[in-house]
Amino acid sequence: MSLSGIGQFANRHLVKTIKYAAQPQLYVHKAGSTALLSFSSNPTRLPIGKVKAIDNLGSDYQVTPDNFVENKSFIERLQSVIKGHVADDMMYRLDSLNYRGSYMPIYDLKRVPEYMNQQVNVDNVLGYIKVDAMGNMDESTYQANNTYRLCNADGIIKLSDVILEELKKQL
Repeated sequence: MSLSGIGQFANRHLVKTIKYAAQPQLYVHKAGSTALLSFSSNPTRLPIGKVKAIDNLGSDYQVTPDNFVENKSFIERLQSVIKGHVADDMMYRLDSLNYRGSYMPIYDLKRVPEYMNQQVNVDNVLGYIKVDAMGNMDESTYQANNTYRLCNADGIIKLSDVILEELKKQL
């Protein structure tokens, strides 16, 4: 099955959609032995990836790096949204004040830093952006981290509210 969505199924009523208990921003869309993860409740929207070998879809089901296949098209869309909107996100704007005159990591929220200036796990860094001496981010300098993974030992992707809302508009 391609990772373009479950839209090719003739009967959408055969698709079971539930919120993913471990990350409530995500939905699991299951049709037969195939399951896709998405930030949309609509199974025809661009999924973040596919879950392999999902037989028992219960509230205790866990997505892991071993059973998850990323959707490269989703990652491209996500990076585009981040580049265009990260400077509008108050969470990152406040964080930028700690990175004046240097590059700031733009991270997902799988594991939120516990204190200011804590080094973020590079596996959770979506990209980097230049911050000027006044603490302003220059969106034109955003560089995606090509080693970023949607799912790793810290869990599955979780986004800030601003980035999530902008992304949903483009799914």
